Amino acid sequence: MAASAAGLAFLIAAVQAEGLRESALTSVVLVGPATLTATASASASLYYYVLTAMCLLLGFAGLAFGEPLARWLARHVLVSSVAVAWLVTLVRFLLEKSAAPASSSRRWA
Repeated sequence: MAASAAGLAFLIAAVQAEGLRESALTSVVLVGPATLTATASASASLYYYVLTAMCLLLGFAGLAFGEPLARWLARHVLVSSVAVAWLVTLVRFLLEKSAAPASSSRRWA
């Protein structure tokens, strides 16, 4: 339910966002500074739509599969952690492709 509510909040934010958002594309070499290679532009509301889709998908999955899936995942901790890692990677990739601001797709290295 919380994921679905967050999805609706992101959808409202997407409807209110207007214009284009530009993000700098940089290339980093092993030795040397990062250099600006290009800029990517996308709709300012695009990354809100990405987050809306992911939250609504999680909310739907939680309601559709519910308790049986939760019990199964509780016994299979490795599968749960791998699924979460893949989901986070997928969302981060989609946010970077939609020219999201750096705060939404920050690298934790």
